Amino acid sequence: MRVDLNGITYFSPEMPLLAQNAIQACLLVESLNTKTNNKRQIIPMHTDTLVFQPWEQYLELQLFSNEVFKSDQVGFRFLIPGTADAWKSAGAGEKIILSNLAPGYHQLAMQARSPYGAWGPQFDVCIRVLPPWYRTWWFFALTALLVFATAYGLARLRIAQIKREYYLRKQVSDDLHDELGSRLFALRNIAQKMTPAPNGNPEMLRLSEQFNTLSRDTLGAIRNFIWAFDPKNDRLEDLITRMEDFADMAIRPLTPVLEFRAQPMQGEKKIKPLVKHHTLQAFQEILTNMSKHTLPLEIFVTVSVTNHTLNVSMRNTYKPKPEAPQEIPGGSGKQSLAARLRAVKGSLAWSDGNDVQE
Repeated sequence: MRVDLNGITYFSPEMPLLAQNAIQACLLVESLNTKTNNKRQIIPMHTDTLVFQPWEQYLELQLFSNEVFKSDQVGFRFLIPGTADAWKSAGAGEKIILSNLAPGYHQLAMQARSPYGAWGPQFDVCIRVLPPWYRTWWFFALTALLVFATAYGLARLRIAQIKREYYLRKQVSDDLHDELGSRLFALRNIAQKMTPAPNGNPEMLRLSEQFNTLSRDTLGAIRNFIWAFDPKNDRLEDLITRMEDFADMAIRPLTPVLEFRAQPMQGEKKIKPLVKHHTLQAFQEILTNMSKHTLPLEIFVTVSVTNHTLNVSMRNTYKPKPEAPQEIPGGSGKQSLAARLRAVKGSLAWSDGNDVQE
């Protein structure tokens, strides 16, 4: 038989081609499109790479060879690394079905065995299955970019909100200080000058003293509110300093011994205005009740911070007042104190000894 570019020139049936190593394996690949239910046929060459979309998950491989006369006696074997770890045999005309291949590259190797028992050269084809769009690198990149942009936008929005809140609080604090502070201070001074002489009207003396006390308390309350609202006082150290100042000015003159201890803290800690306000008010109320309902001998105050929790311990060594039995806080005062503690997620532990209350 003679073969040239124009086909077979002549053929002699008495002289068939019997070369045992001349057989070559070939492959026909048919893929099913699960979206359109259409089929696609490919006859690859050696070392070709076949690319399939994610929806082409059903592949039908048909092996054949260049054997003409005894094609039904040709044997095949194939190997798909990752799918099959050993060579598998296939007969002439047998089809290989591959389905649900994972995205990525899959190497397919095959050989044909001639009817005379000799194996032909290895035929290699690479099958590449593309990932779905939600598993591609550009989808992950866009998702990461979107997450980053969202986080950045939320952070910028939060920073702008904090700045607006800061300037609003500062403006309100300054306005309250300018508009009310000076007037209340002047009112207190006028009340002191209005106090009549001891030989004056007793009723006017009582009213004047009440007016003086009320103006002083009102001035203190307004100053505490302005202090709590001012953003420059949002440090925990400022709260502790304010508590110590109250103990020195209001309680120390009423008790022989008053000791205020604040354990050192690591780093600067911020505190919210509402927490700062309620904590200071609760502290002042407890200390005031101690000096109001008892005859204190020694008061020890200890302030510490553990695990983002402010701990305030107050120990009162006292003598009960002779005119009235000692009362454990209750009624509306206790309810008000409990409401303040709930507002800051705090708690109060109260113990009563023979002559000691904490």
